[in-house]
Amino acid sequence: MKSYVKDMTVGKPTGLLLSFMLPMVIGNVFQQLYSMADSMIVGQFVGADALAAVGATGSVNFLFFSLCSGMANGTGIVISQHFGAGNSDYVKKAIANAAYIMLVAGLAMGGLGVLLAKPILIFLNTPDNILADATLYMRIVCAGVLATAAYNCISAILRAVGDSKTPLYFLIMSSILNVGLDIWFVRGLGMGVAGAAIATIIAQFLSRVGSLMFDFAK
Repeated sequence: MKSYVKDMTVGKPTGLLLSFMLPMVIGNVFQQLYSMADSMIVGQFVGADALAAVGATGSVNFLFFSLCSGMANGTGIVISQHFGAGNSDYVKKAIANAAYIMLVAGLAMGGLGVLLAKPILIFLNTPDNILADATLYMRIVCAGVLATAAYNCISAILRAVGDSKTPLYFLIMSSILNVGLDIWFVRGLGMGVAGAAIATIIAQFLSRVGSLMFDFAK
């Protein structure tokens, strides 16, 4: 059994639940920081129109990210049930199925987001003066939805086997990296909203790579 695996069926329920819950609560705080970083930095260093462009895509991007998170958590429930029952063969099958599901879902949602970004924003009555920047930002972010789906999938698998701390560590790393890259790309390189979107994708991708390296190293 890998060192980070924790059987939640063994031990005192209160202590197990608290130790499992606290990293998730802290993770929600960093998730909010992650979401606000692009808007704050773009608004500070580019201007009001750029801030409005990022904000205009917020609800749609949140929809895609929430779908990824929801599907990952759903597969995590199945994995945790088999893990708790001691069915290791079914755990492996569930993990493989989760990977396939998140791959297909990530590609589908990302592709639709890239193709339909402008029509969706026009449908949402996005003002003409920010439409181009909003479309660019949304397309870049949607192009990285697969990285988001992969990270959520790996995090859900780790939580399913009792490890809620490792996903938090990589979320913190990703949040800090995202802020640093935002400042560099937006202020240092003058890339505007495109820089903020690219910074988000890179941070998510590196979190995914880090999670995979951790899993295989153990």
